[in-house]
Amino acid sequence: MSRLRVLLLNWSLGARGGTECAVRDIALALRARDHAPMVYSPVLGPIADEITAAGIPVVDDLARLGDTPDIIHAQHFYTTGEALIHFPRTPAVHVCHGWSPALERPPRFPQIRRYLAVSACTRDNAVNREGISPDRVFILHNAVNRARIPPRLNALPDSPVRAVAFLSRAHAAILPALEAACRARGMSFASLGGDLNEAAPERDLMHYDLVFASGRSASEAIAAGCAVIVADSNGLGGMVKSETYAYFRRHNFGLFSLTLPMTPARVGAEIDRYDAADADLVSVRHAADADFDAYMSALIAHYRAAIVDHRADKPREHAIRAATQNFLRAALPVRLAADGGPEPRPAARDAGRADVDAAVSGVLAAIHSSTSWRITAPLRWLKRRS
Repeated sequence: MSRLRVLLLNWSLGARGGTECAVRDIALALRARDHAPMVYSPVLGPIADEITAAGIPVVDDLARLGDTPDIIHAQHFYTTGEALIHFPRTPAVHVCHGWSPALERPPRFPQIRRYLAVSACTRDNAVNREGISPDRVFILHNAVNRARIPPRLNALPDSPVRAVAFLSRAHAAILPALEAACRARGMSFASLGGDLNEAAPERDLMHYDLVFASGRSASEAIAAGCAVIVADSNGLGGMVKSETYAYFRRHNFGLFSLTLPMTPARVGAEIDRYDAADADLVSVRHAADADFDAYMSALIAHYRAAIVDHRADKPREHAIRAATQNFLRAALPVRLAADGGPEPRPAARDAGRADVDAAVSGVLAAIHSSTSWRITAPLRWLKRRS
């Protein structure tokens, strides 16, 4: 099977966050390689518009997809469960992006042949918190689509002059500490990103010397040739240097590397470690490690391996049914959390399982009354209750 129909999932394609941009870049790269991507998200927005503009179908209702995918590129707990209920005989790979919140929890379905973790942290989450067999979990570090990042117009100065926080609004609490440390050293300070709704924030990075960021944003800033201090509301990681680059890369510039206190004094000490020549060396090394073309080749290899495994050992109906029931028990009922994502309703847990079990039985009956299993309306209705 040379040409793959790939269904990509994401909880939202609204604000320009890390997973949203990853879906966009992967979908466009699949189309460029003559595969057939299609995208599902219950929340559409600017990223969905960008993908649609490239001629790639994007839907907020799985029933609108006429083709059955060859492989599901799954992300996020609820969208993964919904897609695997809708396409119960399609294999999937699930990409694990984070340690929390509940949205990032990797679901357990026999159709998921491989779990791809972006870091050692997310690998440990899948194996040692969720009990997924280690031989089904593979680390595939994120990559950067450098075609979206223009080259720097000027070399980094010997001392940093312009600093920026490339962080979402969720991390706004740390901005005063960052700004205080920068102002004390005579540097300008700005915040880039907000809700990450700018059309192409990565194109602004070339105008800054020093960037405070984490995760995908830190990776993009390094690719843009900036010196980077890993930081967000979870803590301070420090300046990415040649001697610490491998450590930060292994942890996806994220949670496990954020071990320092977030104070103006500590931030200032990291700023003082700025070295323009070393930042250039880090950027060159990162260009090789985070090559997007190599990443896509590895990802497609995982797709094909999952398809082969699925054909050789297809899950039995009772295993799929049991996984569906367990998923529904975990997913229903839910309410929207403060950040707009879903989370279990505590009141339902406290009240006992009887009502939830009744709801699960009803949804399963509706699903299994259809020979195609393509009934997800009850799940969507229950999911959106508040």
